[in-house]
Amino acid sequence: SFRGMDRSGIFFLLFCFGLAGSVSPGCGRRELLRRVPLSLGTWPMAAMAASAASYQTQSIFEGGAGGLSKAKPKTGVTLADRLVEREASPGRVEAQVVLSSGFPVDVGFQSSPNWKTLSGVAARDVSTGTGAFLLVAQQRTLDEAADVVFASDGKFGAYGAPSQVETLASKRLPDGSALWEFAFDALTPSMREVPRRILVRGYPVDGDVVLLVAGSTAARWRTDEPLLRKTVDSFEVVPAPDFSAAMQSFRRRTTTRPAAADSSGP
Repeated sequence: SFRGMDRSGIFFLLFCFGLAGSVSPGCGRRELLRRVPLSLGTWPMAAMAASAASYQTQSIFEGGAGGLSKAKPKTGVTLADRLVEREASPGRVEAQVVLSSGFPVDVGFQSSPNWKTLSGVAARDVSTGTGAFLLVAQQRTLDEAADVVFASDGKFGAYGAPSQVETLASKRLPDGSALWEFAFDALTPSMREVPRRILVRGYPVDGDVVLLVAGSTAARWRTDEPLLRKTVDSFEVVPAPDFSAAMQSFRRRTTTRPAAADSSGP
């Protein structure tokens, strides 16, 4: 029944039914995406205008990270004080995060001074989409953590799970962290597939893995790669100070301090 549904919702359903009728049972994802633009004449003009105004070129699409998104992506990030600071130095992003066990950690990374700080411990170049954001893979090991990056309800899955995922590099670092490099395709709001490249660095802490994801479109990779590598190299995860409210709260609930990765070195 269409009762209670607004006009745009009815229009969208009619569009989907019409598209489904024109696709054969064996039609693949790429063929389906190819046919979508042929039926866009049935979309409400207001939605088309909004999409065009926000994404005139595919190069700025962030796959949901700070950009247009159907739903708020799940990052696993819980801020201790609901504040992301960027005052220590130009481009420095810092925050205190509470893990799934309740254990608090201080995280930080050095981004470009030209990037805009976003909610959820993230920074992005609003003109290109190049940027970095924090993820917490809850109750995962290092071997499992990278899967969270490509979750359908994550930053890159706002319009469908990423496809053509390829692991280009993977290694463990002396400080106990891991570093990955991936290539994949992400869907944009207009349902186009855009090749992307990302670097991911993760620290295991008390049953979770704290991840920094830094990346760009494949077209900008050669230009942005040096900055992105500096960004992940600067990533730090350390236990919150003993005097912090979050740590004191944690200690009141447990008598044993869990082992935590310290990326600050000896």
